[in-house]
Amino acid sequence: KLGLTMVIVTHEMQFAREIAGRIFYMDDHGIYEEGSPDEIFLHPKRPRTKSFIQKLKTLNFRIQSHQFDMVAMNAEIETFCERCGISLAKVNHIELVLEELLVRILNRCYSGGKPEIECHIGFSDERDAVSIHLTFRAHKFDPLVYDPEDLEDLGLLLVDRITEEKQHQFTDGMNDLLLRL
Repeated sequence: KLGLTMVIVTHEMQFAREIAGRIFYMDDHGIYEEGSPDEIFLHPKRPRTKSFIQKLKTLNFRIQSHQFDMVAMNAEIETFCERCGISLAKVNHIELVLEELLVRILNRCYSGGKPEIECHIGFSDERDAVSIHLTFRAHKFDPLVYDPEDLEDLGLLLVDRITEEKQHQFTDGMNDLLLRL
C-alpha cells in the first residue's frame, strides 16, 4: 500500500509463490534464474531451477577436454542411479545415450577446439523419469538429426528408440538439448 519494495529470502516455496511479484532463484554464486512466480514454478528454464522446483535428484558434470574420462563418467552415473533406485536397464540406456551424443558432439563441433559441454541428468521419484540435458557452445548442431547414408549415425537409431521426448534449441551460440527416457 505504501509503494515499497520488499525483499524476502525464504526456502518456503509455497509462501514465495503466493506473495511474490518476482522470483529470483539463487544458485551458482548468484542469481541463477528470475521470473514471475508462474515462470519459475510452472515453466523453469534452467536445469538447476527445474531440479529444485521439481525436487529432482541430479548429477551434473562438465566436459572441457577431448580426453575426458568416459569410464569415470559412467561410474558416476552408475553410483547416482544406484542411490536413486534406477533400474539397471535404465542405467544402461542413460550411458548409451550419453556416449552416442557426446562422441557425436565432440567430433562434429569441437574437432579443433576446446569443448564446452555441460550435462545434467535428472531423476524424478514422482514420475520415475530420467531427463538428460546437454548444453554446448558451438555452431547450430542438432546431434539427433539422422542421415541414413552415414554409418556413424546408426547409434542414433538406438537413441531414438530409448528416448520418449527430444527437444533441441539454438539460441545465441548455445545448443540446448533435452531428452526424456
